[in-house]
Amino acid sequence: MKVKEHIMSFIKNRYAVGNRTFYTHEIQTLSEQGLMRFQRRLGSPSTYERTFRLLRENGYLDVRKIENPKSRESRWEIRGEYV
Repeated sequence: MKVKEHIMSFIKNRYAVGNRTFYTHEIQTLSEQGLMRFQRRLGSPSTYERTFRLLRENGYLDVRKIENPKSRESRWEIRGEYV
C-alpha cells in the first residue's frame, strides 16, 4: 500500500460510516497507524500532509475546508461520494 491509497482508504471509511468531517492531524497520524497496521512506515506525517494536498489539488478528493476562527487546525468536510 502507498500513502495515496492509505489516505483514500481513510476517506472512504469515513464516508462509509457517515462521518463526513476530519481534522488535518488525523491525516498526519495515518503515518503512525501505517507503522502499526503494515509493520512499516509508509511515509512521514509531512509526506501524508503533502500527498493529501496534492490529492485535493489534482481533483482526486472532493473536500472543503471548514473555517473555524477558534482553532488554528484545519477541519475538512467530505463532499464527494466515496464508495
